[in-house]
Amino acid sequence: MSTDAPSSTPRSRRFYWAWGISIALLIVLGFYVGSYVRRSSRGGYEPAVIGLNGVKWYDWAPEGFVTDYRWNASMKRIYWPLWYLDRRIWHTPDMADSGEYPVNEVAPKDIGKVYEAWK
Repeated sequence: MSTDAPSSTPRSRRFYWAWGISIALLIVLGFYVGSYVRRSSRGGYEPAVIGLNGVKWYDWAPEGFVTDYRWNASMKRIYWPLWYLDRRIWHTPDMADSGEYPVNEVAPKDIGKVYEAWK
């Protein structure tokens, strides 16, 4: 007669393994969000749409998203979910005219520089 009692060791190991993975993911998520918040706190509004008479509207650009009027597509892809929420909730295009945040304004005579950077 065998009285093999189920061992609690595999279950507890699975629990601690899952707990460790969860903690690691939360730490990674915290660094991801924190790095975006840091970049966003140092950001400003950059030209997003241009026309013949100048900039039509400005869009929020955290630090590192724009260099010499050229948008960094990789940064936009990496931080897209946070950037999307940021632009919809905190840094809406309407806030560019509020005077609360820096705006990289482009004079109509210099719009060619933006056009060249976007080519």
